Amino acid sequence: MLETMISHTNLAHFINSLMFSIFFDSLKGFLGFTFLLRQIQI
Repeated sequence: MLETMISHTNLAHFINSLMFSIFFDSLKGFLGFTFLLRQIQI
C-alpha cells in the first residue's frame, strides 16, 4: 500500500514537471517568435 502511494506521488511529480517544462518551452518559443516578428516589422 505504501509503495503504491509513493509510486503514485512520483508519477504525479513527474507529470507535473513534464507539463511545466513543455509549457515553459512553448512560452519561450512564443516569446522568441513575437520578438522576431517585431524585428522584421521594424
